[in-house]
Amino acid sequence: MPATRRRVLAAAGASLLAGTAGCLTAVGRMPPVRTVSTPPTPRVPTGVEDAPVRPVRTLAVGRRAWVPFGSHNRAVPVFVWNDADRDRRFRLRLALHDGGTVFDRTETVRAGASLAVDLREPNGYTLWLVDGRERPIADIGPEWFDCNESRIDAAVRADGRVESAGATTTGGCTVLSDVGPPL
Repeated sequence: MPATRRRVLAAAGASLLAGTAGCLTAVGRMPPVRTVSTPPTPRVPTGVEDAPVRPVRTLAVGRRAWVPFGSHNRAVPVFVWNDADRDRRFRLRLALHDGGTVFDRTETVRAGASLAVDLREPNGYTLWLVDGRERPIADIGPEWFDCNESRIDAAVRADGRVESAGATTTGGCTVLSDVGPPL
């Protein structure tokens, strides 16, 4: 059967659609969440008094391999600290600014210890403490993901109050630091 222009165009269109199918399904996806053994090690202080240096557990949100120009779009860790003299269970919910819940889980944090939520993909996130009501622990906009070293500490005090502070080195970044969320 001779190839007609219509058949060639139809085959080319089908090939193009099939070739981009994986890319199109990535839009709107939730970043993967997993427990990792290597904690984040930011050196910038936040001013939250007596915050533990090393977390007992790290939840990695997203994959650094998916971030273009990774050294210009660094991860942002959030350390949730149990500032009490007893172990406590914290229900944490991480949501994207543009909608959707990344995770909603309960974690046991030892007395005086912290849990790290390492946000590895640029995006807008809000981390909530859910304890009968929802209280924001940290609100991280896409602008936090740049060439600077950043961190957020959130102390859940013995009386239930939440004290949060964030810091960044605020150095000058190149245009490569503004790439937005990965597809």
